[in-house]
Amino acid sequence: MVDFIESIGDFTILKQSEIIVYNDSEINIELIEDDKPLVLKIYFVNKGGRKSSVLEEVNDNTLSLKFVNFEKENSLGGIFEPLRVGTLDNGEILYFNCVIYTLNASEGNRLLKYSFLKKK
Repeated sequence: MVDFIESIGDFTILKQSEIIVYNDSEINIELIEDDKPLVLKIYFVNKGGRKSSVLEEVNDNTLSLKFVNFEKENSLGGIFEPLRVGTLDNGEILYFNCVIYTLNASEGNRLLKYSFLKKK
């Protein structure tokens, strides 16, 4: 068996994955360390407008990321620079970044690719 260790810049990638989004469905990613969950909720809101933004809200153990106006067909957007989202039990900081490919915003069809990282 071969173990892979991936890194980018000063970060080691802990996990990466992708999710196919349909109908702008809410995404929930639950991370559990020593029976303590951290929930990341990602959802999309199209308010009409030219400016895209990402709004963050923290409530107890839940971090919500609201992607606003990611409406341009066949476009990429996201959080490219790693965003601090929590602290692991060993004191290391947990980071998150993602890219969203919007295929068809009116139908809510998107592809989300994400990574969880820590500093080397």
